[in-house]
Amino acid sequence: MTVKYTSKKPDETKDGLQNLEDAWTRPEVEPEPVVVVGLVSRHAIAKNAGGDWQATAGLQHVEVLTGDGADEARELLALAYQARTGDSELEIPEAD
Repeated sequence: MTVKYTSKKPDETKDGLQNLEDAWTRPEVEPEPVVVVGLVSRHAIAKNAGGDWQATAGLQHVEVLTGDGADEARELLALAYQARTGDSELEIPEAD
């Protein structure tokens, strides 16, 4: 089974990515990697059109992390990835 992410966005006050809209819509600027922390609170399971079960997850809250918070999140992400997969090599791009 593959988890599908819903297209429903978090409420605007709980969507920190909205603050990046201006930077992301300027074609002359190459967007840099963004570290975010998110809360999944909406999740469900239902049968899809083919009759197979499909799990869905939706983000309730997303915030952008910068500075030390982003560095700590990168470390936590690498540790969680290693614990889940056993693979210690996770490439996480750094912002310039």
